[in-house]
Amino acid sequence: MNYCPKCGYEVKDMKFCPKCGFDVTGESAKPTEVVEINERDLSEPIQGIPVDDMDHTAGADYTAGTDQAADATGAEDLRAALIGKKTEHYMPIFEELDRVAELGKGKGTHWNWCAFFFAPYWFAYRKMYGWSAFTMFAPAAAGFLIGIIISIVGDIPESAYELVGRAIGLCFGIFFGIYGNSMYKKRIDKLAAEAPRYPAQREEYIRKKGGVSVVAMILAIIIYVGFNVLITIPEL
Repeated sequence: MNYCPKCGYEVKDMKFCPKCGFDVTGESAKPTEVVEINERDLSEPIQGIPVDDMDHTAGADYTAGTDQAADATGAEDLRAALIGKKTEHYMPIFEELDRVAELGKGKGTHWNWCAFFFAPYWFAYRKMYGWSAFTMFAPAAAGFLIGIIISIVGDIPESAYELVGRAIGLCFGIFFGIYGNSMYKKRIDKLAAEAPRYPAQREEYIRKKGGVSVVAMILAIIIYVGFNVLITIPEL
């Protein structure tokens, strides 16, 4: 009888473990030796302890605990692989947010300076392209609409427009500074839940979906700077 060397799940004649996806046919995969214990062995006292006083559920509890520990370790490894760069920074933050959620205190927040100052670039770097685009254009759109409202109200000096624009940018920065890490954790957890079970497929999935993208960040910088130049060019 064969067992997965990583999680201990029974795999029989399978090539991959149906529980953790480990390749049990590799060199590191060896059948786990099973020690059979007959009823006579169980009926004899151990070190003077009567059989009736022994906890027969201890083995089951230990097995369940081992399975849970293996699942937790696999989940943490997958989360770390999907984060890629700065794993040592984000893993403690994610664990803290997990504890807050377990205590029933909401999703929790943790300040992110990169999301506060450079939200479009940080989101692009972390492959959150939708949020990157949103943080590029949403402040300008909000400023444009508020500008229209102000112009309808009356003659407003140009300095007021500049003040409104800065206030809008600050509000967006504070929002993403507060919730940026929570948003990133939500994405990583979603990717982890959708990850393939087999190692070969999972490795390719992590490479495409996880990690970071320097190219995307550079493109975001070019687009954002170009967009701001265009909207600030005075009318000819």
